[in-house]
Amino acid sequence: MSSVPPPEPAASLPSSTTTDAAAPRAYTLRDRWADYKTLVKPSITRMVVITTAIGFALAVRSGHSWTWLMLIGTLGGTALSCMAASVYNQAYEHRTDAMMPRTAKRPLAAKRLPMGEALALGTSLMLAGQAMLCMFGTPLASGVAAFTILSYALIYTPLKRVSPISLYVGAVPGALPPVIGYAAVTGSLFTPDAAAAWIIFLIMALWQVPHFLAIGYMYRKDYAAADLAMHAVRDPSGRSSFRNSILTCLVLLPAGLAPTFLGFAGWISFSVALLSGLVFLGLSIQWAMRPGLTSARRVFFASLIYLPVVLAVIMIDAR
Repeated sequence: MSSVPPPEPAASLPSSTTTDAAAPRAYTLRDRWADYKTLVKPSITRMVVITTAIGFALAVRSGHSWTWLMLIGTLGGTALSCMAASVYNQAYEHRTDAMMPRTAKRPLAAKRLPMGEALALGTSLMLAGQAMLCMFGTPLASGVAAFTILSYALIYTPLKRVSPISLYVGAVPGALPPVIGYAAVTGSLFTPDAAAAWIIFLIMALWQVPHFLAIGYMYRKDYAAADLAMHAVRDPSGRSSFRNSILTCLVLLPAGLAPTFLGFAGWISFSVALLSGLVFLGLSIQWAMRPGLTSARRVFFASLIYLPVVLAVIMIDAR
């Protein structure tokens, strides 16, 4: 073999391909649409629309008149209101979201969208939602939706950095969609028939506590990094999470049976709610006896099953 080294290649200017590869990818209309979708949280909005429809149906079953336009307008207005609350929540929390791996890629946390654009989107959604609820529902429904947005964005969200009590405060706006649906038909929330809507509200408010306690425990390191005052952050042992999950499930058990006792659901609903409630309670007790991520995940997945099953059976077995 020759001992003479081969000649070095001549230096060349960077090719256009190399330059293009190094340049950041353009932010396209499709990217903006995807970021808008993340801001409005479609999965949460979907659940809100379903529970609003439950409240609407309970009002109709009690003998109040309705139209398809009223139903579509109520569901659409509530959906837009829910989207607005989600946008405002992420606008307020963009700094803490940036500190947590789970949320760091959200549009505002990652600075892909300007804050002004997000706030304009949230305000547009809120105004459109209130207009639809006033036009096709009732002013009372619009008022309850407005309270939901404001209490979620201005009370619950800031309180998350202050105290674990934010969980219980946030459960109120989170449980109001069936009340909005009922108010859109009846224009009233303090008649004997309205007890059905308030019971659904109670079930949903109580359900949120073990659901979010489990999430808080599962992601406690993220929340600690962002200095959010979750139960699992303030009490890393998990005892307060276990205790409050058990206590809430104990109260949720009779709340799930209340539709039967109040006469707007039958014994099938009673049986399913009893069995589901006992399983939910049992898993919370197991979480306390065997602390860890596995037990927390079981409580979390049980919560995902409990609410849709119990609400569906209440409606199927309605009287």
